[in-house]
Amino acid sequence: MKNSEIWQSYADYTKTVSENLRRFAFAAIGICWVIKDSDSNISALLLTSIIFIFIYFILDTAQSVIGAVKRKNWIENKEKEYLEKNKSIKGEYYFPKKLDSITFKLWQLKILVVGIAYLFIAIKFIKIIF
Repeated sequence: MKNSEIWQSYADYTKTVSENLRRFAFAAIGICWVIKDSDSNISALLLTSIIFIFIYFILDTAQSVIGAVKRKNWIENKEKEYLEKNKSIKGEYYFPKKLDSITFKLWQLKILVVGIAYLFIAIKFIKIIF
């Protein structure tokens, strides 16, 4: 398998995880709405879960914005260098993976906060059952 194919499969997996996390986040809000208290109040546990889902959406947006800005800045600099050397911007550019370290950490945090949100939902379910 070529290096580029491995990185493409990695990108496909992380994209799939992000898409599924988004679905889980929206589902968590729905679950919180359905299992709210009988007097239509949202318990502290469910409110905490909703707060973590809100944090998830902030992280999701930040990951995309930071990734886009880093790539834009990097490619503009590379094109400028390439143009000065070669009088053209056509060519191959090798994006350093270390520039994705922040977006990867945000991706990991997204997984964590959705997991924590569901932990609070699970605790609420346990309190309902017992």
